Amino acid sequence: MLVAASNELPVAPNAPTKRGLEKGTERTMRAGIRSRSCEACPSRTAGEGDAGLGRRWWLILIWVAVVLAQNLVHEAVHCGTAILTGEPIAEFRLFTNGFGTSQVVYVTPVADRVGAHWLLIAWLPAVVTVLLGYLVYFGRHRLVRPGRPVLSVTAWYAGLVLLLLDPFYFAVISVFTGGDPSAAQAVGWSPWPVRVVALAVFAANLVLVLRWAREITTARSGSQSRSSPAVGGRPSGSP
Repeated sequence: MLVAASNELPVAPNAPTKRGLEKGTERTMRAGIRSRSCEACPSRTAGEGDAGLGRRWWLILIWVAVVLAQNLVHEAVHCGTAILTGEPIAEFRLFTNGFGTSQVVYVTPVADRVGAHWLLIAWLPAVVTVLLGYLVYFGRHRLVRPGRPVLSVTAWYAGLVLLLLDPFYFAVISVFTGGDPSAAQAVGWSPWPVRVVALAVFAANLVLVLRWAREITTARSGSQSRSSPAVGGRPSGSP
């Protein structure tokens, strides 16, 4: 019995079909596109890293400037009060006292300082800096606003430093280094009551700073939730 010859070659069971070859080619092309697109990933990551590093240096510079400004105000009040009370000054070290800080050096040695005017000379600077901190705190809603990052960060750092640095210095640091609270000895007082009062002021101001920090966190979270799209491509805040 004769069988008609067929023009089609026999296909092996596991041989790839035309459709399978097309799908394989498509997958290969997609993989190639993905690999080529990922070649740009390191450059994007490096760019983001450079931006983050630049922002970090920017914040550090603002912080240093705020701390040095607070120290300058503190020492300037020392100097001005001493001049007004007739106490001679030997030297005003402007940004040359170490780490860019300033310091007033008086002619009268510490052991010879007697009189209530020394209380004014020693303690008025801390009062002034803390009052400036209250001005920044109660004006924070005008200072910290979207679109003004430099002013907002400067205001936050200024409030933090002005409200906390001098009270902490009076309450804690002076225990180990002496300094302004020891002026109480010029009128025969102990410096410890002054340190206790400074500690209470520090605690109260810390509450204000933490409240301000929560406000910043809440505002940032609200801004991110409004800007992030919800499922379906609609903003999460839309009805």
